[in-house]
Amino acid sequence: RFISYLHADPAADGNALAEGVLTVEGRRAFTPGLEAFVSAELWADNRSLSSGVVSQIHDRAARRPGVNAAEAYLNFFFDRWDWRLGKQKFSWGAADGINPTDVFGAFDYADLLDPRRLGLLGLRGFYYPKNEGDFTFEWVCVPSYTPSRAGRLNTRWRPLLENGATAVPVDVRYPRNTPANAGYGMKLSRRILEWDVSASYSRVIDDVAGGERLGGIFVRPLFLKKRSVGLDASRTIDNSQWEIHAEGALTVTPSGLDDYFVQLVVVQPSLLAGEA
Repeated sequence: RFISYLHADPAADGNALAEGVLTVEGRRAFTPGLEAFVSAELWADNRSLSSGVVSQIHDRAARRPGVNAAEAYLNFFFDRWDWRLGKQKFSWGAADGINPTDVFGAFDYADLLDPRRLGLLGLRGFYYPKNEGDFTFEWVCVPSYTPSRAGRLNTRWRPLLENGATAVPVDVRYPRNTPANAGYGMKLSRRILEWDVSASYSRVIDDVAGGERLGGIFVRPLFLKKRSVGLDASRTIDNSQWEIHAEGALTVTPSGLDDYFVQLVVVQPSLLAGEA
């Protein structure tokens, strides 16, 4: 694809972006209870948004890897338990667009018009009830920390200021990969009165840094631990002509109440599908 845009200093970064990605996916079943999945990407562009290195587990570089394993995991299937181990993409929430319960969502924001979800190294388990109508249980553990990627400085989404200063220091210290910094969460889901309802709890480190002001425009990035309690629900009405999605979360950091967010979305599936 090719994108043209304005820039205060065209000589520094150019005013056009040409990029391409080749994605190759493969799935292999070794036994009825064991399956492997790999999704590999090959990136290239003219603005150095991608680097010429092979992907790392933590994906902490300012540029996306030129050769990237977006996902690579093993699935283990049992009677009422399924387990997934490896680099995988987590997605929680029932609302469209903004998902306050999606706490395991780290993204690549190198291009804000097309953010991409990053794969995280983790273990995920699903428990399926013996009787229909009972609770379904999901458990997630992410032992290594992966932040969202902000992209390179002096690009169209992270420009330099008039005096050449940056709004965020280059020297960012990420949380160490220790058991105390591991992220985890659990979710209970059940169908209640024609509603698909889920309640969740999680403790993670925020994928986007907050800031402690040091003076002027300079800030020290802070990656805060947060605990979140969430609730989401969805259902169809009028013979599946309409859908209702509701989602909310209460988030607390060590300094106290950090944020709360509630979203209610009503959509018509036929409109989303492009039907008249």
